[in-house]
Amino acid sequence: MKRIWLHSVSLILAVLPLLALATDRTELTVEVYDLMTSEPLPMAVVLVNQTDGHVTDHFGKVRIPVEKDEVALKISYVGFEPIDTVIDVRIHQRVSFGMNIKLYKGAVIYGEGSQFTGVPGVSVDNFTVYAGKKADIIRPSEITLSGATATARQLFSHVSGLNIFDNSDAGLQLNIGGRGLNPNRTSNFNTRQNGYDISADPLGYPESYYAPPIQAIQKIELIRGAASLQFGPQFGGMLNYDLMDASKKKLGVISEQSMASFGILSSFNAIGGTVDRTEYMAYYQRKQGEGWRPNSDFKSNNAHVSVGRKLDGNGSINIEWSYYDYLAKQAGGLTDAQFEQDPTASYRDRNWFKVKWNLLALNYEQDLNSKTRVLIRPFMLSASREALGVLGRISRLDLGGERDLIRGEFNNWGVEGKIRRSWELGKQLSTSVFGVRYFDGNTRNQQGLANDGDDASFEFISSDAFNGSDYDFDNENVAVFLEQIIRVKGNWTITPGFRFEHISTASNGNYTQVVRDGAGNILPSYPRVNYEADNRTRNILLYGLGVSKRLKGKGELYANFSRNYRGINFSDIRIINPNQVVDPNINDEQGFTADLGYRGTLTDWLFIDASLFFLAYEDKIGNNLESVLVSPALGTQVAQVRRNIANAYTAGIEFTSEIDVLTALQRETKNELRAFVNVAHIQSEYLSSDDSSIDGNTVEYVPEWNIKTGASFKVKAWSFGYQFTLITEQFTDASNAPFGADPNAVVGAIPTYSIHDVNIGYRREAWSIQAGIDNVLNSSYFTRRASGYPGPGIIPAAPRSLWVGLKLDLW
Repeated sequence: MKRIWLHSVSLILAVLPLLALATDRTELTVEVYDLMTSEPLPMAVVLVNQTDGHVTDHFGKVRIPVEKDEVALKISYVGFEPIDTVIDVRIHQRVSFGMNIKLYKGAVIYGEGSQFTGVPGVSVDNFTVYAGKKADIIRPSEITLSGATATARQLFSHVSGLNIFDNSDAGLQLNIGGRGLNPNRTSNFNTRQNGYDISADPLGYPESYYAPPIQAIQKIELIRGAASLQFGPQFGGMLNYDLMDASKKKLGVISEQSMASFGILSSFNAIGGTVDRTEYMAYYQRKQGEGWRPNSDFKSNNAHVSVGRKLDGNGSINIEWSYYDYLAKQAGGLTDAQFEQDPTASYRDRNWFKVKWNLLALNYEQDLNSKTRVLIRPFMLSASREALGVLGRISRLDLGGERDLIRGEFNNWGVEGKIRRSWELGKQLSTSVFGVRYFDGNTRNQQGLANDGDDASFEFISSDAFNGSDYDFDNENVAVFLEQIIRVKGNWTITPGFRFEHISTASNGNYTQVVRDGAGNILPSYPRVNYEADNRTRNILLYGLGVSKRLKGKGELYANFSRNYRGINFSDIRIINPNQVVDPNINDEQGFTADLGYRGTLTDWLFIDASLFFLAYEDKIGNNLESVLVSPALGTQVAQVRRNIANAYTAGIEFTSEIDVLTALQRETKNELRAFVNVAHIQSEYLSSDDSSIDGNTVEYVPEWNIKTGASFKVKAWSFGYQFTLITEQFTDASNAPFGADPNAVVGAIPTYSIHDVNIGYRREAWSIQAGIDNVLNSSYFTRRASGYPGPGIIPAAPRSLWVGLKLDLW
């Protein structure tokens, strides 16, 4: 720890003299608005001197550092006439531009201008339909974040209602949920990168072990449950990482070096450029850390290469490959009593986790004519994850002996094709997006015993008491969807849609059963090998409807309804876990999501997005403490059972607001002070359960209050930020077991917790330095209980952590 502090101080002392020599550059403030309605246009693109691109904020504003006396500006916004002009910065430091709507004559229209954040200001952006949907856009470059810790609660600070697992793993995995959906490895979202799937198996095993570096992400698209119609049936919706574009220069370079407390080091380096019609981009990140608990070090490598070419007829073709691996030693979980006594303790020193991920994708887009555009996207994944250690109950000491090893190998491929067609209905221009998808996946899951050492040896051993399994899971999926954007008089947009899914899954394998008596001796006729084979075919029709109305001078009203579906996971079929029993009769979940809301800029200084939502489950899968028969010899024991619990609902209010404080105070200044508040108030309940003890209980992972608020202040080249997070108590099983109820800590309440984060930054030309303190008050808290790895038991969140980063941006 002392060594890390010395490195941090040395880096700051080395950089500060360089910054002190800097002379402040002139800043040009550009405001962009709709000339007809006088409403600001967020996310308008402002190109400076043909190379330096910027995007306007909620209020249609952007601050641009300039070095020359005159700058050439090109301003563009989808659906509006572009503006080309030259500004004399010696005379004008603040300029405003009103944009005219394009007058189309049979040309393609991607969407209409909009006055809200959260979506790109359009009804349909290329092939993605936003009309009438609850959606958010996150741009990491606009947030002061640590490349070393990659704290998710800060990255998603402006997205209401998200519940996030803080595993203290420096961003190796993203774990987000919300609206009563388990955050574990973001498995309730259809997770994508540049539009293609990146999870292990989107339907059979939708856990995401891979995440790109935040430095490489241009934007994150998050569309809630109504995304089921185009992207897949999950209740959570769609999460897409849109990676950064190639530099417009022949050679662009980005290098960011970061460090944080507990030995965390991150080195991110990227090159990219454009030569004639060819674009290229590549990056590599190395990250490692010692961990704040004993037995919790890690190392990771994250790389990406892409090459593309622009084609005649507004076409493009691009091929890209992503690679990710990491090896982490895991400190294991804690019981409730152990956490209260010392959250930094570790009682497992032989647990390891290893991931290797390969992604390959090709993207081809082309205009067929002025009204029709096509997309063809084949993709494939070859990946593995291995978990090694002691899965036994955390309330029992690890006395040595053979360890458990679970190995998953994922090989799949697929192809998606989409057509977007614009057509006239009356005097209005409407848009159709039609698509087909084929997916073929194979997962091999093995579980057995490994050696009795403490090293990262991921090899099975032979044993007379081998207690394991070996299964092949095949998954074939064919899907067809259609979404129709119909524009009618009075600024109304109606978006009906449907999706048909054909899903065929098969499992074939065996498991070895070992039964012992009370003294631990293996009973006669054991171990016993059991063979199983199963095939399931489902045909599912999902449908939905979205409606929106633009309110002149105020914003937009939107509403949507969409059916959702979630199949049982491969891990629900056959995983041997002493902390959890899976009901052999477990079935798929179905239900629907509905949203009703308003979003817009009420004034030139106040933006809000306020909505109501209702999420209904049919046969919700959940965990519950129950008495189960372990074996004839051992009788019944209380264990966590995973099964279809009951019907359930989650409903609530989600509210996000941002205020431009200095504009509200009518202060004419180049400085900027922004404040935001993000609040979700949610209620949930189990209904119609066969178990009367569950009826009326709260659904898991539903805190009643989820609050994030903060402020950012920019003065000249300096920036300052503060964030406060408050999450109230939530349960982790259907019985609503309180804190301390389970001696093995697999279930039980997660108490209310609050966190304060601060950051500071300075930018000089292409150089910038950032620093911050996460969890300033050193709160002791946790966000997760695990039934398997990285537990079992309570997984404590990180204490106070300091970080600093230095970046060179020549992109």
